[in-house]
Amino acid sequence: MKKILQLSFLLLTFFLAFQADSYGQRVPSKKSDADKYFDERGNFASRLWYGGGFVFPNFASGIDPSTRNRFQFFSFGISPMAGYKIFEDLSVGPRISLSYEFYKQGNIPSVNAFSYGAGVFARYKAFRTFFLHLEYGVDDRVINYQFNQFKNEFEPVRKIVNNGFVGVGYNDSSSIWGYEISFLYNILYDDSQFVNPFDIRFGLTYNF
Repeated sequence: MKKILQLSFLLLTFFLAFQADSYGQRVPSKKSDADKYFDERGNFASRLWYGGGFVFPNFASGIDPSTRNRFQFFSFGISPMAGYKIFEDLSVGPRISLSYEFYKQGNIPSVNAFSYGAGVFARYKAFRTFFLHLEYGVDDRVINYQFNQFKNEFEPVRKIVNNGFVGVGYNDSSSIWGYEISFLYNILYDDSQFVNPFDIRFGLTYNF
Protein backbone atom coordinates (compact mmCIF):
# COMPACT_ATOMS: atom_id res chain seq x y z
CA MET A 1 0.00 0.00 0.00
CA LYS A 2 2.83 2.36 0.87
CA LYS A 3 4.52 1.69 -2.48
CA ILE A 4 1.25 2.36 -4.33
CA LEU A 5 0.90 5.75 -2.56
CA GLN A 6 4.52 6.66 -3.37
CA LEU A 7 4.04 5.70 -7.03
CA SER A 8 0.80 7.70 -7.19
CA PHE A 9 2.54 10.73 -5.65
CA LEU A 10 5.38 10.51 -8.20
CA LEU A 11 2.93 10.23 -11.10
CA LEU A 12 0.94 13.21 -9.81
CA THR A 13 4.12 15.29 -9.42
CA PHE A 14 5.23 14.41 -12.96
CA PHE A 15 1.81 15.26 -14.36
CA LEU A 16 1.70 18.66 -12.66
CA ALA A 17 5.26 19.47 -13.80
CA PHE A 18 4.38 18.50 -17.38
CA GLN A 19 1.27 20.71 -17.32
CA ALA A 20 3.24 23.68 -15.98
CA ASP A 21 5.88 23.27 -18.69
CA SER A 22 3.24 23.05 -21.41
CA TYR A 23 1.53 26.19 -20.12
CA GLY A 24 4.82 28.04 -20.09
CA GLN A 25 5.38 27.16 -23.73
CA ARG A 26 1.90 28.32 -24.72
CA VAL A 27 2.16 31.71 -23.02
CA PRO A 28 4.59 33.94 -24.99
CA SER A 29 7.15 35.87 -23.03
CA LYS A 30 6.89 39.64 -23.01
CA LYS A 31 9.06 41.25 -25.70
CA SER A 32 10.66 44.64 -25.81
CA ASP A 33 9.71 47.11 -28.54
CA ALA A 34 13.00 46.44 -30.30
CA ASP A 35 12.36 42.67 -30.31
CA LYS A 36 8.90 43.22 -31.77
CA TYR A 37 10.24 45.52 -34.50
CA PHE A 38 12.88 43.06 -35.67
CA ASP A 39 10.67 39.98 -35.27
CA GLU A 40 10.95 38.05 -38.55
CA ARG A 41 7.71 36.09 -38.05
CA GLY A 42 5.34 38.48 -39.84
CA ASN A 43 5.92 41.93 -38.40
CA PHE A 44 5.02 44.66 -40.91
CA ALA A 45 8.47 46.27 -40.79
CA SER A 46 10.20 42.95 -41.44
CA ARG A 47 8.32 42.63 -44.75
CA LEU A 48 9.51 45.97 -46.11
CA TRP A 49 12.42 46.41 -48.47
CA TYR A 50 13.88 49.54 -50.02
CA GLY A 51 15.59 50.37 -53.28
CA GLY A 52 17.06 53.25 -55.19
CA GLY A 53 17.78 53.50 -58.88
CA PHE A 54 19.80 56.09 -60.71
CA VAL A 55 20.31 57.35 -64.23
CA PHE A 56 23.90 57.76 -65.31
CA PRO A 57 24.82 61.40 -66.00
CA ASN A 58 24.32 62.22 -69.66
CA PHE A 59 26.42 64.85 -71.43
CA ALA A 60 25.86 66.16 -74.94
CA SER A 61 27.04 69.09 -77.03
CA GLY A 62 26.91 70.15 -80.66
CA ILE A 63 25.47 72.63 -83.13
CA ASP A 64 21.73 73.25 -83.33
CA PRO A 65 20.96 73.20 -87.09
CA SER A 66 18.00 75.59 -86.71
CA THR A 67 19.91 78.35 -84.88
CA ARG A 68 23.50 77.38 -85.72
CA ASN A 69 24.38 77.95 -82.09
CA ARG A 70 26.41 75.55 -80.02
CA PHE A 71 24.38 73.84 -77.33
CA GLN A 72 25.28 71.97 -74.16
CA PHE A 73 23.11 69.44 -72.37
CA PHE A 74 23.51 67.59 -69.06
CA SER A 75 21.11 65.35 -67.12
CA PHE A 76 20.93 62.80 -64.31
CA GLY A 77 18.19 61.26 -62.17
CA ILE A 78 17.24 59.14 -59.16
CA SER A 79 14.27 56.85 -58.48
CA PRO A 80 13.67 55.65 -54.90
CA MET A 81 11.22 52.82 -54.28
CA ALA A 82 9.84 50.70 -51.42
CA GLY A 83 8.28 47.27 -51.51
CA TYR A 84 6.06 45.23 -49.18
CA LYS A 85 6.41 41.44 -49.30
CA ILE A 86 2.91 39.99 -49.53
CA PHE A 87 4.67 36.66 -49.74
CA GLU A 88 8.38 36.00 -49.62
CA ASP A 89 8.61 36.10 -53.42
CA LEU A 90 5.83 38.58 -54.26
CA SER A 91 6.00 42.26 -53.35
CA VAL A 92 4.22 45.49 -54.28
CA GLY A 93 4.94 49.13 -53.62
CA PRO A 94 5.40 52.71 -54.87
CA ARG A 95 8.19 54.15 -56.97
CA ILE A 96 8.97 57.81 -57.69
CA SER A 97 11.48 59.40 -60.04
CA LEU A 98 13.15 62.77 -60.31
CA SER A 99 15.51 63.91 -63.05
CA TYR A 100 17.38 67.16 -63.57
CA GLU A 101 18.37 68.69 -66.92
CA PHE A 102 20.66 71.58 -67.80
CA TYR A 103 20.35 73.12 -71.26
CA LYS A 104 22.45 75.95 -72.68
CA GLN A 105 22.66 77.37 -76.20
CA GLY A 106 24.92 80.20 -77.36
CA ASN A 107 24.71 83.36 -75.27
CA ILE A 108 21.08 82.71 -74.33
CA PRO A 109 20.46 82.13 -70.58
CA SER A 110 20.66 78.50 -69.53
CA VAL A 111 17.66 76.38 -68.51
CA ASN A 112 17.40 74.23 -65.37
CA ALA A 113 14.45 71.87 -65.64
CA PHE A 114 13.06 68.91 -63.69
CA SER A 115 10.97 65.92 -64.73
CA TYR A 116 8.83 64.04 -62.21
CA GLY A 117 7.23 60.63 -62.13
CA ALA A 118 5.27 58.36 -59.79
CA GLY A 119 3.91 54.86 -60.04
CA VAL A 120 3.19 51.52 -58.43
CA PHE A 121 4.84 48.18 -59.15
CA ALA A 122 4.53 44.46 -58.52
CA ARG A 123 7.58 42.22 -58.44
CA TYR A 124 7.88 38.44 -58.31
CA LYS A 125 11.07 36.47 -57.63
CA ALA A 126 10.99 33.74 -60.24
CA PHE A 127 14.32 32.38 -59.02
CA ARG A 128 16.71 33.30 -56.24
CA THR A 129 18.35 36.13 -58.20
CA PHE A 130 15.92 36.81 -61.07
CA PHE A 131 12.60 38.62 -60.87
CA LEU A 132 9.66 39.69 -63.03
CA HIS A 133 8.63 43.35 -62.84
CA LEU A 134 5.31 45.06 -63.70
CA GLU A 135 4.81 48.79 -63.23
CA TYR A 136 2.33 51.52 -64.06
CA GLY A 137 3.18 55.18 -63.67
CA VAL A 138 2.69 58.75 -64.88
CA ASP A 139 5.50 61.16 -65.81
CA ASP A 140 5.50 64.93 -66.12
CA ARG A 141 8.41 64.96 -68.54
CA VAL A 142 10.47 67.58 -70.39
CA ILE A 143 10.49 66.46 -74.03
CA ASN A 144 12.07 69.46 -75.76
CA TYR A 145 13.24 73.08 -75.41
CA GLN A 146 11.53 75.89 -77.32
CA PHE A 147 12.97 79.35 -77.89
CA ASN A 148 10.81 82.30 -76.83
CA GLN A 149 11.98 85.27 -78.88
CA PHE A 150 10.03 87.78 -76.78
CA LYS A 151 11.79 86.71 -73.58
CA ASN A 152 15.02 85.80 -75.38
CA GLU A 153 15.18 82.47 -73.53
CA PHE A 154 14.52 78.79 -73.97
CA GLU A 155 11.51 77.25 -72.26
CA PRO A 156 11.05 73.54 -71.54
CA VAL A 157 8.24 71.81 -73.43
CA ARG A 158 6.52 69.38 -71.08
CA LYS A 159 4.22 66.43 -71.63
CA ILE A 160 2.36 64.12 -69.24
CA VAL A 161 2.76 60.52 -70.35
CA ASN A 162 1.49 57.16 -69.09
CA ASN A 163 3.94 54.30 -68.70
CA GLY A 164 3.32 50.58 -68.45
CA PHE A 165 6.58 48.71 -67.92
CA VAL A 166 6.99 44.95 -68.24
CA GLY A 167 10.31 43.16 -67.93
CA VAL A 168 12.84 41.09 -66.03
CA GLY A 169 15.71 41.86 -63.71
CA TYR A 170 18.68 40.43 -61.86
CA ASN A 171 19.34 41.11 -58.18
CA ASP A 172 22.49 40.07 -56.31
CA SER A 173 21.60 40.19 -52.62
CA SER A 174 23.90 37.67 -50.93
CA SER A 175 23.75 39.97 -47.87
CA ILE A 176 21.04 42.36 -46.69
CA TRP A 177 22.36 44.86 -49.26
CA GLY A 178 22.23 44.11 -52.97
CA TYR A 179 22.49 45.61 -56.41
CA GLU A 180 20.27 45.03 -59.40
CA ILE A 181 19.79 45.64 -63.10
CA SER A 182 16.47 45.40 -64.94
CA PHE A 183 15.39 45.45 -68.58
CA LEU A 184 11.90 46.86 -69.10
CA TYR A 185 9.67 47.65 -72.08
CA ASN A 186 7.00 50.36 -72.05
CA ILE A 187 3.85 48.78 -73.53
CA LEU A 188 2.09 52.18 -73.42
CA TYR A 189 4.81 53.86 -75.46
CA ASP A 190 3.84 56.16 -78.34
CA ASP A 191 5.91 58.30 -80.68
CA SER A 192 4.94 61.52 -78.92
CA GLN A 193 6.95 60.58 -75.82
CA PHE A 194 10.26 61.32 -77.59
CA VAL A 195 12.06 58.64 -75.57
CA ASN A 196 13.15 55.06 -76.08
CA PRO A 197 10.46 52.50 -75.13
CA PHE A 198 13.18 50.33 -73.61
CA ASP A 199 14.27 51.24 -70.09
CA ILE A 200 17.46 49.84 -68.52
CA ARG A 201 17.71 50.50 -64.78
CA PHE A 202 20.53 50.15 -62.27
CA GLY A 203 20.09 50.38 -58.53
CA LEU A 204 20.69 49.23 -54.97
CA THR A 205 18.34 47.35 -52.63
CA TYR A 206 18.08 46.76 -48.90
CA ASN A 207 16.35 43.70 -47.40
CA PHE A 208 15.10 42.52 -50.81
